[in-house]
Amino acid sequence: MVVLYSYGSHFKTDKELGVSKCKNCNHEAEKILLTEKYKIKLFYILPLFSKVKNRGILCTHCGNIENLSKREYEDMKKA
Repeated sequence: MVVLYSYGSHFKTDKELGVSKCKNCNHEAEKILLTEKYKIKLFYILPLFSKVKNRGILCTHCGNIENLSKREYEDMKKA
């Protein structure tokens, strides 16, 4: 019997925060609030396991993710 599965990180865009200056690259760029999850799927479809790896703000220019705590993330998502 062969069991096909997949695993890896997946990004979910939660909210667009607008344009601001990035601390990493010093460019004016779009900022996105996102969640990075680690997922394991059976037969590439059915999710078996999912765990949040990271929450943060993504700079669309350089790709840097500024990590946020769970509380900071939830406050920004509500605002």
